[in-house]
Amino acid sequence: MSIVQANVMARGPFEAAAGEGLLLVDPDSATLTDRSLRGVPEGGGLLQARAGTVYLDGAGEPVIRVLGSYFWPGASGLFRPALSCQALRACLFPEGETRLTPNRAGISLAYVTLSDKGAAGKRADESGPLIARMLREAGQASYVRGQVIPDDAGMLRALLTDLALFQGFDLVVTTGGTGLGPRDVTPEATAAVLEKRLPGFET
Repeated sequence: MSIVQANVMARGPFEAAAGEGLLLVDPDSATLTDRSLRGVPEGGGLLQARAGTVYLDGAGEPVIRVLGSYFWPGASGLFRPALSCQALRACLFPEGETRLTPNRAGISLAYVTLSDKGAAGKRADESGPLIARMLREAGQASYVRGQVIPDDAGMLRALLTDLALFQGFDLVVTTGGTGLGPRDVTPEATAAVLEKRLPGFET
């Protein structure tokens, strides 16, 4: 599945507050709300952009950041490709169309913590946020998203595939689930979705 960095058109007028969530929908789909953005991918096709991509306005200022890709239910009952985005600053989209240009700086990181107790809310996740903090302090991570899931091999395989192929994260890190218990399945589940291994580099 290809991930494209597509220019998009914001169809105004509307305002967006800093931190507000916005929806980017496929250009061939009807606008979902008055506050939606409609994508115009170069060459057509489904709207896709890597998680962490920042879109700039005509002055080169950051406007929105892509948080993730989803399938959104439409009025016809069909699911349409959509991007969940966040406004990076308060901005006004005027009447008509405003072209936004994608920009990538740094890497996007997704961490997955495997813990039955953590997923049930019985234990705080400390290792995942620590990984994110270390990469941010090293100046490597520009966008981080974390998730805590149970020690479930099928769930982990599906999530790793989604984060890498559909969401387009540059780096996906797992933590937890590496002991000797029957539910410690992280290495085996991860190996099942790898295309190439690097012996000596794996930890």
